[in-house]
Amino acid sequence: MNKTATNCYINGFILTENSVVVLGNMSTSGDAALEAVTERNDPAGATRVSVSPNPVSSTVQLQLQSSFKGTVQVQLTDASGRVRQEWRLTKSSTVLQQTLPVTNLSRGVYFMTVQMGNSRHTLAVSKL
Repeated sequence: MNKTATNCYINGFILTENSVVVLGNMSTSGDAALEAVTERNDPAGATRVSVSPNPVSSTVQLQLQSSFKGTVQVQLTDASGRVRQEWRLTKSSTVLQQTLPVTNLSRGVYFMTVQMGNSRHTLAVSKL
């Protein structure tokens, strides 16, 4: 069974989550990734931002797919808005995959904000 959930928020953000549930043998699988909450000024399908696994225990794989090339700023904030970690990455091709360590974080929900030029994407990341 494929499940897709899309939530539109009053501030212009859209969150879409896709997952697959196999009921025949009672196993559940999904890509264990959340795609970005993307500002509306980003053309549909022009940029894809995802993290996996989610929830995460020690490292998270960030994947960016867009035509943007240049400096990418990544911030991880807690629920109170306090910046807990920051990374500065260089994107030189259409796809960037980067492993980011999160072992020093406590359990909880964090928000990863990815800034590429004028485009900003925010994802919720659960830390085990």
